[in-house]
Amino acid sequence: METSNTVRSHLTNIRYYANEIKKLTRKQFDTDYEKRSALGGELEPTSIRFCCISAMDIGAEWILIYCDNIESNLKRAEEQEDKMTVTEKSTNEIEPQDLPF
Repeated sequence: METSNTVRSHLTNIRYYANEIKKLTRKQFDTDYEKRSALGGELEPTSIRFCCISAMDIGAEWILIYCDNIESNLKRAEEQEDKMTVTEKSTNEIEPQDLPF
């Protein structure tokens, strides 16, 4: 496939940023947990904030899963390229007199 290297390059970049998001959400979670503990525990705004931070982390994880799916389909498409090439060659080898019409 002519575009496979570009797709792989973009997947690498997307994975990098998804992992960076995961690192940052973990860092923020830890920072907020320390602040929450210093304030005496259960506060509704911090609970909501923890949910939002966790949702961002989960979103980044889904991005990684989608990247795996795209890469898997890319590999499968590349495998089919050889079969397409053979099919095109065999189709091109048909002489006009061999056609049924």
